[in-house]
Amino acid sequence: MNICYIPIGCAGSGKTTYLDKLRRNSKDLIAHISSDRIRFDMLDYDSTKMTFNPDIESEVWRRYYSNLEWHCEMRHNVYCDSTNILASLRKKICEIVLSYNYSIHFIWFRLPLNEILLRNKTRDRQVEDFVIEKQFGIAEPLTYQEEKAYKITIINK
Repeated sequence: MNICYIPIGCAGSGKTTYLDKLRRNSKDLIAHISSDRIRFDMLDYDSTKMTFNPDIESEVWRRYYSNLEWHCEMRHNVYCDSTNILASLRKKICEIVLSYNYSIHFIWFRLPLNEILLRNKTRDRQVEDFVIEKQFGIAEPLTYQEEKAYKITIINK
């Protein structure tokens, strides 16, 4: 059965680093679907410089979900790289991949805010602290349905 990995965590918490380790330790292809990469491509930014542009967000997410569906049709394992801090965004991903009979594996980066801010300082592409603080404040925990239905790994260090 194919797997959809859904990381949950603020910017700078280690989601993409986790993907790199996952890929190194897997014999299977894991397609990387990244909302940031789509933004970079749309705005012609390099990966170290990005500002939020609300004018393109609906198109970013249209492309994101379209890429996800394409990889599901190709039967690739997928890693949905975005903050996924809102249950509504996770629900949309789950609906898509479940329609292709994928199993779902949540990776929840449940770290203290100060740890995330420290990790962010070591990144090539740093996010402003106030953005991380806002994400941390609005992050929604896994819902009861998510906890009961899918595999969950919690990263807390």
